[in-house]
Amino acid sequence: MNIALDIDGVIIDFVRSFNTVVKKRLDYDLKYEDLYCHDIGQVLGIPKADVNQLLHETLENNHFELIDQAKESIDYLKDHHYVFLITGRDESYRERTIDLLKEHEIHYEELYFSRYLEKHHVDVHFDVFVEDSVEEAIGLSREGSTVLLMSHPWNVRTLNLKSLFKRVDHWKDIVKEIDRLSLK
Repeated sequence: MNIALDIDGVIIDFVRSFNTVVKKRLDYDLKYEDLYCHDIGQVLGIPKADVNQLLHETLENNHFELIDQAKESIDYLKDHHYVFLITGRDESYRERTIDLLKEHEIHYEELYFSRYLEKHHVDVHFDVFVEDSVEEAIGLSREGSTVLLMSHPWNVRTLNLKSLFKRVDHWKDIVKEIDRLSLK
């Protein structure tokens, strides 16, 4: 099976590094639970230009930790499936992103960069897509992929009435669901 993984919020704990920048620049200790939606400008009540600057500083620092069990789970998946990475990071961060993935020994077939809400335009069919953005998950579900939405405070307020995606809480849930789907 072709498995697609988002990077930030699925593999990389972006929030921890982002909080360091927010604390330094805005003198605010951003809590994980404060992120009630994916729109950081709305959460912090700051203009988009300021959000972009904070994101830029975070990505330039390139000091990120992995989400618990991400590496071990990806290693397992890579032994059984084709693993692709798709990120909403700007293409200008390609080298930094590749270096980060090498540093953490994250193995993958290919890495794609896509604009926000355009991941479904990548010209590869994915059987399963793991994402943390509800908006991306909805778009991806229309393309025929099974979408697993990794639970975070910024995506728990959706009712998912049409069951467009399946919610997963941890990497063990992701692996279990992919194993289940591969037996079909």
